[in-house]
Amino acid sequence: MDAVKRKEIAAAWKSRRPNMGVFAVTCTATGDVFLGAAVDTDRAMNGVRARLDGGLHRCKQLQALWNEYGAEGFEYEVVELLEYDDPNDVGPDDLEALLALVAERRPETARL
Repeated sequence: MDAVKRKEIAAAWKSRRPNMGVFAVTCTATGDVFLGAAVDTDRAMNGVRARLDGGLHRCKQLQALWNEYGAEGFEYEVVELLEYDDPNDVGPDDLEALLALVAERRPETARL
């Protein structure tokens, strides 16, 4: 790969705007809903799924449901996105605050 192409790829990566926000993982069999926040909700489920498939998720209740119902027993959705101008201006506290607001509106949920 030449230097020009490498610079273009690096610039595109730096200027991308990931979907930051709150996502939900729902067990369709039981209706249990688990909320999480991520700096990139599009990639968040891949990490959640990898930990669940490996039996290593820290949320024991979610892991038990996953073990019982498998991947096909779950749905993933983005619940709310954080609006921002510059990704560098968003910190963990911003995502935590958004997660707390969503959890307050949906008290039946558990947090990841």
